[in-house]
Amino acid sequence: MNKLNKMLKIICAAHENEYDNNFNGLSFEELDKKFSGAVKKELDNDREEIGKLQLIKNTAYKIVPIDSFEEASKYGKYTSWCVTHYDDMYANYTKGGLGRFYFCLRDGFENVPKVAGEGCPMDTYGKSMIAISVNDDGSLNTCTCRWNHDNGGNDDMMDTKEISKFFGIDFYKTFKPYDVDTVWKKILKKKVPLSELDNENAEFCKTFDCVAVYADDENGDDDLVVFKKLVDGKIVTLSCVDEITAYINGKFVTMKDGKFIDAVPKTINKMPVDIKGDVVIPYGVMSIGNDAFSNCRYLTSVTIPDSVTSIGDFAFYDCISLTSVVIPRSVTSIGNSVFDGCRGLTSVTILNGVTSIGDYMFYRCSKLTNMKIPDSVTSIGNYTFAGCSGLTSVMIPDSVTNIGAGAFWYCRRLTSVTIGNGVMSIGYAAFDGCTSLTSVTFKGKMLEQVKAMKNYPFGIEDESIIKCER
Repeated sequence: MNKLNKMLKIICAAHENEYDNNFNGLSFEELDKKFSGAVKKELDNDREEIGKLQLIKNTAYKIVPIDSFEEASKYGKYTSWCVTHYDDMYANYTKGGLGRFYFCLRDGFENVPKVAGEGCPMDTYGKSMIAISVNDDGSLNTCTCRWNHDNGGNDDMMDTKEISKFFGIDFYKTFKPYDVDTVWKKILKKKVPLSELDNENAEFCKTFDCVAVYADDENGDDDLVVFKKLVDGKIVTLSCVDEITAYINGKFVTMKDGKFIDAVPKTINKMPVDIKGDVVIPYGVMSIGNDAFSNCRYLTSVTIPDSVTSIGDFAFYDCISLTSVVIPRSVTSIGNSVFDGCRGLTSVTILNGVTSIGDYMFYRCSKLTNMKIPDSVTSIGNYTFAGCSGLTSVMIPDSVTNIGAGAFWYCRRLTSVTIGNGVMSIGYAAFDGCTSLTSVTFKGKMLEQVKAMKNYPFGIEDESIIKCER
């Protein structure tokens, strides 16, 4: 609500004529996306302006951080502040304890009589106790005096500049929010469950006694579910591999008697996007699921055991630091776009076993230089190697019968392709944009047979580069 109020202030000041009373039907998420930058800029400007003030510290006050209702309640005998008398109100004002409270106490506040004086509510009694709460971004949430809601008191007695001048201190350097680590520990101690979890994630939280929260992904979308847990006083992030298996600190684990033990899941599902370095998948894993390592941008290598039989769609999508992969002969099924966007990938070894290479499998793998397709492959999908700008040569075995549309689209450094005699169909624009191509060799075919194929010339503009071997 506080953030919404800040956005509304900006809208009313500079965009009043652009929006109706319903803000043109925009949701809070849409308003946030549109105006959160302006809110941050306003906050940064305020910090800068206060930093330039010449301040003389008011030594008559003691500033006390209040980190729990129990601490706040100790002052209940001196004030009618609801946060000192009702734990639910303390939780409300501090957003469940995640926002931070400070009591500013003047020397001798205990003995100041409750008498309305000149300047009430900011009179001698009112100014003897001042409460300030801050939001998680460090901005001011509330500022109220001892009169609270009596005699005109409210939650907006002073702004940040007035507070700084009154106490002779920089508001932002004194009234600080909790650091990220402390906030997480508070969240995890409360074990507040994320609402609207699907059954699998809810079961995972229950099994691992952890908390699920939404976190922003690299695009700013806050629909990424992250699991956090306190282990020996430290915050750990768990990846939900399946309902009973997690990935943490480089290992696949389960929970037993409240402790982590090594485990081998049957399927690897979504891994944490912040994993780094090398990952060794344990023997016994049978499949790598859809999106399993998607957007793991710091993953450099992965070892796939020969117990794995299938790799799902987008399994390694946009793993930009991944340099080499060996796909064992046990793998018979590979999905679409598996290595799409892996622009650091230089070496791929596919052992005999895979029968088809899916659509967009190596799309945009710009550092991939050569490719040998195993004899087990019978089909190459649409746009499989499209955009592989570093690819120079490809050998396609006799087992392949079909090459999809745009399979080598805009492989601009591709100079030679050898196509086995089993190929009966080549898709539209398969070699479109291959400007360096000097040789396309068809084994076991005559030129007339090549021309008779559907979609000929497949994006080949110069017929002289076609060579036939019988």
